[in-house]
Parts: sequence; C-alpha cells; structure tokens
Amino acid sequence: MAVPLDGSVLSESSIPLAIKLAGSESSDYIFISIAPSASGEAGLSEGQSYRWQTNTEIPQGVLSKSQATVAHYLARIAGKFPGISPTLVVGAGDAATEIERLAGEHAADLVAIASRGRSGMARDLLGSVTARLLQISRCPVLVTQPGVEELRAATSQNLKSLIIPLDGSELSESAIEYGGQLASKLSIPVHLIRCVRYPTLSASGNEMGFEPGLLVGVSNLESSADEYLQDHAAILSSMGVDAACIVEAGHPRNRIIELANGLPGPLIVMSSHGSTGLTRWALGSVADGLLSTSTVPVLLLPQRQSHV
Repeated sequence: MAVPLDGSVLSESSIPLAIKLAGSESSDYIFISIAPSASGEAGLSEGQSYRWQTNTEIPQGVLSKSQATVAHYLARIAGKFPGISPTLVVGAGDAATEIERLAGEHAADLVAIASRGRSGMARDLLGSVTARLLQISRCPVLVTQPGVEELRAATSQNLKSLIIPLDGSELSESAIEYGGQLASKLSIPVHLIRCVRYPTLSASGNEMGFEPGLLVGVSNLESSADEYLQDHAAILSSMGVDAACIVEAGHPRNRIIELANGLPGPLIVMSSHGSTGLTRWALGSVADGLLSTSTVPVLLLPQRQSHV
C-alpha cells in the first residue's frame, strides 16, 4: 500500500482509509513524498530516491536541505500511526511519474491518494498529480475526495458497503472479482448498479407521450438489466459475499452518487474505463464525473488489474 503525501492535511487524511483497506497487521505500507531535485549540492537528483525505516537515522549528505525537510515530515506523520511501521521514501522529480515508479519498485498493490492537495488543480476538482497518476498507474488507485475530511474521519474506520457500477462491458465486470475479494475481507455487502436510459417523450400535434410500444421496451430494459445484475450477483454469492442488485434510470454518475449517499460507509470500486453496452454510457466519463463531484472515496482499477 503506497500513500503519497505532500504536506497537506488532505493528503494525510487518506491514511486511515488506507489502513482500513490493508489492515494494521500489514507490513507493506510505503509513505512517499516527492521533493525538489538537488541542484549544485548533495542530495537526490531527478529520478533518484532514498528509503529508510521508521525511527532510523538518515546518513548525512544523502539528502539536500529541502529533501531532508521532506524526510522529517514523513517521519513525523508516520509517528502519528504507531500501529503500523511504514517504509518512508523521498523521491525527486515529476511527482506522478515518481509515485508510479516507486509504487512499482516496492510492489505496492494499491496507491491511496487525495484528489488534490498542494499540487494544483486540473480537470475540475481533480488534482493534476492525481489525474496524471490515474493515466499511468499499473496498480489500483484509491482516490479520496477534497473537502470531506470530517466525513471521512467519521466513516473511514468503519466501511460498511461497497458499490460496483456495471455498464454491460467485460471491462466494467472486471471489477467484480476485485470488489468481491475486498468485500469478503472487510465482511461488507456489495451493491451492483446498472443504469438504463428510458425513452424520451415524443410530440404529436398538441399531445405528448411515448411512442406506441415503448413502454413495453422500458419494461424489457429493466428486466434485462436486472437479469444481468443477478447473474453477476451469483458470482459474488459464490464468494460468500452478500450482493444487492439495483437498476436505475438516468445519468449513471447521478444515480451512483445518490446510491452512495444513501448507504453507510460507502466505497465505489470500478474499472478505469469501459464500453457502452445497453446503457450507452462510457464508464470512463462516469469515473471522471464521480471523481469531480462525489464525496465518496473511489477505487479505480486499471484494465490489467484483477486481483487484490
């Protein structure tokens, strides 16, 4: 579990949720912070890093003055969580590139990062570093949201429900195995949701209404969507996970947010993008929308990731 930290309270607020997902018994925590490259002095150059264990001294001359300040910050934050013993890593260079590289070097199975901190903003509320990391990461990325520290403090230690949006594509369905394993580990239920688009009203003279036969089509859409979800709920049941099937009409992002807001301790797990299927929506755009507007943590899986 890799946790990038940038000195902001928001970045630090992702740590309790990371501990909840990985478990305090895990010895594989990595706290990462990226510092400026050394220029004309001893220290790390771009693309270099230094790692050490909590409560050990860093030899003189390894880090520049600014890099040493970052190292002291990491050690201070690690001291706030005595239940774990994270490896501390200071890197130098482009933040997103170095986070992805260091997570890979340390075989991290998940990166937990805030959606914005001191790294600036891009694509609505999504931090530029987080946005870039989501593009290049080879392991799942847990994104915690801005402005909800108080909400997260109340719920991160007590995750109670998991949501997996499905759009009919194999890529969206790849989140089921990962989500099922996570739900089994945490002993929480999974809510599978699929959204359908209802036919729009048509106008004829002074009258408005559905085209003949479209109401039958609506019923068929709902039945097909429910049957689709039930089939995948059976997979979760075989894993010992309780699963609920939810068919909604309307924009998937809005319906997913509404569902999450009505559940205790929710976590959304989904693939990073998908194809359209019956609902004719792109899972990638839905993920972007959730990251920009939701106050619920979102765990995004790259296409080639399939195991916890």
